[in-house]
Amino acid sequence: MKVEFVLFELFTLGGVPLLMAWVWRRYRRNAKLRARGAHARGTVLRKEHLRHGDGFEEHESTRCILHYSFSLPDGTVLQHTYEDHFMAWTGMSPGSQIDVAYWPEAPRHSLPENGGVNGPLFSACSALALIMMCAGLYGLVDHLWEGAPPPFVRPPPESQMRPLQQ
Repeated sequence: MKVEFVLFELFTLGGVPLLMAWVWRRYRRNAKLRARGAHARGTVLRKEHLRHGDGFEEHESTRCILHYSFSLPDGTVLQHTYEDHFMAWTGMSPGSQIDVAYWPEAPRHSLPENGGVNGPLFSACSALALIMMCAGLYGLVDHLWEGAPPPFVRPPPESQMRPLQQ
């Protein structure tokens, strides 16, 4: 058995489900916070586009850090940061108003508008994971059946077997 095959199978049939479990956990946590948490109007303080590179050439990353503030009902002002894909906050600039969901009993856990794993992103990840797992399953089944007779084909009875003619 080739090492590449084993690694592919471990990734598609082991790693992909683990990755999906992690994404599902984040999706449920964010959905729960949006549905059951308290909401406040917040203000964007600034956005930072992350940069990455090897020291010779720098590129703008697809990641962005949003700095925002919001007020609790008792008047306490909190400032938080949240890192996510830059597309989540396209069009927002310092001073923009956003909705912030937070847990009243632990306001340090907050989620800005459009932040976190949402339904469309989860659906896209699920579809991709399903395709990858099907590819892994197909590869495994194909490997196991390699050299085996085709399914549902019976060999002829011994009475009908004839020697090969050359």
